[in-house]
Amino acid sequence: DMTAPFLAVVASYVGSSIYNYVSERRQRLMIKNMFTQYVNPSVVDELLEDPDKLRLGGERKELTVFFSDIEQFTSISEKMPPEDLVSVLNEYLNVMTSLIFANNGTLDKYEGDAIMAFWGAPLPQADHAFLACRTAVRMQESIDGFTRLWTGEGKPVLRTRIGINTA
Repeated sequence: DMTAPFLAVVASYVGSSIYNYVSERRQRLMIKNMFTQYVNPSVVDELLEDPDKLRLGGERKELTVFFSDIEQFTSISEKMPPEDLVSVLNEYLNVMTSLIFANNGTLDKYEGDAIMAFWGAPLPQADHAFLACRTAVRMQESIDGFTRLWTGEGKPVLRTRIGINTA
């Protein structure tokens, strides 16, 4: 009677395959959720489809790096209640980050009111310098919109300094 051992092997194989599929899917979803905070979701999808495009250990390549900060943020923050300051900063950072992602940039980090992002990695972009410059222009346009809206609400006028470097 080979039926019982054969069925046990088949059931083990099917169970193992299902477990591996579910585990891999859960891991891919976790990776995607972590990376979409820093990288445009379309880039994350592309990297998940072809992980060989992402090399650990680094490599030399030309990138465009973007820095921005709010002019005189310390003096602005000293004049505002903490709850209002957090609200203004969250709104500002959310809009600026969405502009970075809309222009295929990668968010590197926030340092207080400062934002650092880059273009040209993890996937190559032929027009990375243009995309960074377009992001800067769109950010300035958004800040003008904030100023018009916030002036009527008694919120501070923000002036943002931006630096871009390609190397």
